[in-house]
Amino acid sequence: DITGPPFFAFDPNSQTLFIKSIPKNISRWDLTEALSKLTGFISLSISEPQKSKEFIRLGWILFDTEENCDKAQELLKTLNIKGYAFNIVKSKSTRKPIKVCENMDKDKINKDIKLSRELITALDEEKGIVDNLIVRNDDLENNSKQLDL
Repeated sequence: DITGPPFFAFDPNSQTLFIKSIPKNISRWDLTEALSKLTGFISLSISEPQKSKEFIRLGWILFDTEENCDKAQELLKTLNIKGYAFNIVKSKSTRKPIKVCENMDKDKINKDIKLSRELITALDEEKGIVDNLIVRNDDLENNSKQLDL
């Protein structure tokens, strides 16, 4: 059933293949028809079209086991639908750790705010913008908070 979830969700793991690009003329049904013949195929998730890249979409194919995923990857090297040869690779997690900056000195923060206001004022004058709320807000320096993560 291709109408059920997951539509766009995926979890990059050892049982997932990644489709680097799906052209706009190839439908979910075209892909699902070809993929459903593979042993262990569970689901196909497709991203929204990307305007900046000629409306291509990305895809993730989920299998029940890592073994079936590996076999499918070999079989899909020759996948060709409507004259388009797909580039399918094993999915990898691309999560990056959160970078936390060290505690900043309040004087440094206030100096940065002052310099930012001066820059905003100069740019506003250049573009003819008057009465900018960011520059007028005197409480900004008193409202800066340190987040401890």
